Amino acid sequence: MIKTDDAGFTPATDKVAMIGAQFDDAATDSVDEGDAGAVRMSGNRNLYVRVRDNAGNERGLNIDANGALAATVTNATAANLNMTEASAASILTSVQLIDDLVYTDDTSTHSTGSSKGALIMAAATPTDGSVNANDIGAVAMTTDRKLHVSVQDALPAGTNAIGKLAANSGVDIGDVDITSVVTGTGATNLGKAEDAAHTTGDVGVMALGVRASSPTERSAGPTDGDYEPFGTNEVGAVWVTVTPSANGGASTLNSTSSDGGTALTNSAQAIKASAGTLKGYYIYNPNSSAQFVQFYNTASGSVTVGTTNPLFMLTIPATSAANLWMTDGIAFGTAMSWSATSTAGGNGAPSTALDAVAWYK
Repeated sequence: MIKTDDAGFTPATDKVAMIGAQFDDAATDSVDEGDAGAVRMSGNRNLYVRVRDNAGNERGLNIDANGALAATVTNATAANLNMTEASAASILTSVQLIDDLVYTDDTSTHSTGSSKGALIMAAATPTDGSVNANDIGAVAMTTDRKLHVSVQDALPAGTNAIGKLAANSGVDIGDVDITSVVTGTGATNLGKAEDAAHTTGDVGVMALGVRASSPTERSAGPTDGDYEPFGTNEVGAVWVTVTPSANGGASTLNSTSSDGGTALTNSAQAIKASAGTLKGYYIYNPNSSAQFVQFYNTASGSVTVGTTNPLFMLTIPATSAANLWMTDGIAFGTAMSWSATSTAGGNGAPSTALDAVAWYK
């Protein structure tokens, strides 16, 4: 409890004795130099103090007739605030208070240079009131004591931020005109540069089609260069129009005698040495009896005619031709090859080889 002068204090462990004060509004007994005694306090537990400068001179707080704090003076008298409750009351009584210090909302008008004082704000409410020029009134606040603020002037130009909206805060920023937006073209940006290569993980905006029972033009007119949504049928497939192109056409195999090639007979010929799609064929049988054409999902070098099972077989009537074009085509998972025989499932050669053309991808 007892500490030496300038000794440190540890809040968690040290204990001290409380210094009390004596309530005394009247003048105390005289105190001689070196006497010990209780300090005085007022009825609201404020300590009485007396101001002294470094030279030991007593000083007071001088208040003028307008309530302003003037320079401190030496040897405080009745004209000064001598820091005792009795003298303070006397001084405050002598100060000319300002009339009309308290105003009610929307009832008084402030005049520059008049003797009116500052407004003591009443309880603020979130309701609006009619305010005339120079009126003094209470400001409005929300029920959780936040002030309502209206921004009248435009925000000045500059680089300072005015705050950051929290993620998913649901803040409505009102009517905003966006004059320019430059989208990014990186992997995580919705924008993509023209002719840029696709990279795994790229993000973008899904294209949406319009369901239609038949292909329909949807712009003001069929004008080249117009943007239009694509149409889909009842199962979500896109309506398309097949248009010939110099690129991506089918390849051709001639198995005919007229162009120096080898007409189709009982030796298997390769249409395509790898997997592909048969798109169409034309086959002419010059013989007086029906002949049989086998299509194999097998490389020609691995085919034994009459033993290797074909993927499918066609019967070509005597002195007749057969032809077919397929939009989707027939898939061959290994390779495409074919042969012609005089009997179904046999390996005999036709009397005259067949002229045949195959188109494939």
